[in-house]
Amino acid sequence: MGESDPRPSPRPRRPGRPTKPQDDSDAARPTNITVPVALFDQIQLARETRSVSTGELIAIAIETHIAELPDLIAASNRPATGGMFSTRASRLPRRGDEPERPITYRMTSQDLAVIDNLVENYGARSRGHLITTALRAELATTKDN
Repeated sequence: MGESDPRPSPRPRRPGRPTKPQDDSDAARPTNITVPVALFDQIQLARETRSVSTGELIAIAIETHIAELPDLIAASNRPATGGMFSTRASRLPRRGDEPERPITYRMTSQDLAVIDNLVENYGARSRGHLITTALRAELATTKDN
């Protein structure tokens, strides 16, 4: 009757160590888009100046310019022709032969759903189109670029 359990006892958790959330739908997940190198450099500078992450900068840009985004996106969606034909661009029009770089940002699935909803409602071609448009507007109006 005095037998002990042969399994090792669980080690106590170290203080200050976060536990993994049971529902990870609120966990920020990495995703990426490709942006022109000049915009990439402005994003890096703004992140350092403002002490924010790329995901936070994206959220700030979208929230700050939400009223302008439909017009900015519509302007970038205009076809190169006279309008008789629909636009066929699968990505943002590039200014000249600008080199591009990927940026990685972290957002929750709920935040990405908000962006996807804006993409649908505003007629953006993709998340990248909406985000790049918002970032260009934000960084054009601030002094940290």
